[in-house]
Amino acid sequence: MSNPNDPGPAPKSGGGSGWLIALVVVILAIVAYYVFGRSGEHPAPAEPPAASTPAPAPAPAEPMKPAEPAPAPAPAPAPAPEPAPAPAPAPAPAPAPAPSP
Repeated sequence: MSNPNDPGPAPKSGGGSGWLIALVVVILAIVAYYVFGRSGEHPAPAEPPAASTPAPAPAPAEPMKPAEPAPAPAPAPAPAPEPAPAPAPAPAPAPAPAPSP
């Protein structure tokens, strides 16, 4: 009979994860080579083409016009008038005088 407090051997994990990690490392190394390794190799600078005539001067810029003011906001609608108070109830009629004997 086995002891319930003693867990058995751990289940074997997949063996493909090591290959996956190695593949990711190789891909990152290739990317790093192209990003950082080739930065020291610069091609020989080409001579700029000789200009036969100087470039014309750019046209003078027009002065900026002042911005137009924003349109005035529409006036807020007037608040609704307050309802008239309810009329006071009419006073109760006076009791009729008692008949005399």
